[in-house]
Amino acid sequence: MNIEIWQIIVLSLLGFYAIVENLGINVFANQALIMGTITGLVMGDVKTGLAVGATLQLMGLGIQAYGGASVPDYMTASIVGTAFAVISGKGIEFGIGLAVPVALLMIQLDILARFCNVFFQRRIDNGIKEMNLSKIRLFHLLGTFSWGLSRGLPIFLVFSFGERIVE
Repeated sequence: MNIEIWQIIVLSLLGFYAIVENLGINVFANQALIMGTITGLVMGDVKTGLAVGATLQLMGLGIQAYGGASVPDYMTASIVGTAFAVISGKGIEFGIGLAVPVALLMIQLDILARFCNVFFQRRIDNGIKEMNLSKIRLFHLLGTFSWGLSRGLPIFLVFSFGERIVE
């Protein structure tokens, strides 16, 4: 099975949305089970999405990013693992086996996103000193956008280049 361009776009936007919502208080969207289920719907195999998402949800129980710590991103891993389990036809075990390294790789992108946001935060601090509300809003939005890109762009690249990039 091949992945369609609309599925790549929807799943990339889903990853973007999930990490941005993770910054807030919405506890519904930032769950691996929810992301796996939605990915399963998009890919046409809800059962696989539920199984991969539920397994990754169990792996992430009790793990929280207290004090700015970076933790494995099981939401993004659930999207990638479910989609590749469906595309490859190799089953749920393959999706879970692929998802775990993806979750660990996302730790590095989490650190990169935090690093980028320091740049925007400094600009916001300058905007506060200048009492420039438009500058504050702009850099706040750019920081949120860069955070979303830290998940949306890798998902887009992984699905665009397929199995070659995963290997």
